[in-house]
Amino acid sequence: MEDPTPALGATTDHMHPPQEQAVRAKTIENDREQALVERETLAQSIVSDGSAEKADLFTKTFPLPPVCCCPVSPQSSDGSRVSPSADTPTQLP
Repeated sequence: MEDPTPALGATTDHMHPPQEQAVRAKTIENDREQALVERETLAQSIVSDGSAEKADLFTKTFPLPPVCCCPVSPQSSDGSRVSPSADTPTQLP
């Protein structure tokens, strides 16, 4: 009869679910950071080459995120709007 307990130092076929999630999250984070590094390296090489065609393709592939120029009113913890005067420092006489 085979012993059902794994030998000391042996790995099991699966980890506990929270461990699996933590490992997966870290792997995703590392992959994302690596992709950003590779994108930055590509951008730098395009600038060094001075290729307008490559630069155009890069900007079409990796467009800049939209920029909002509209001020956003702060919200309190209950979701209600905070009056602008609460954020403005008061002047001393």
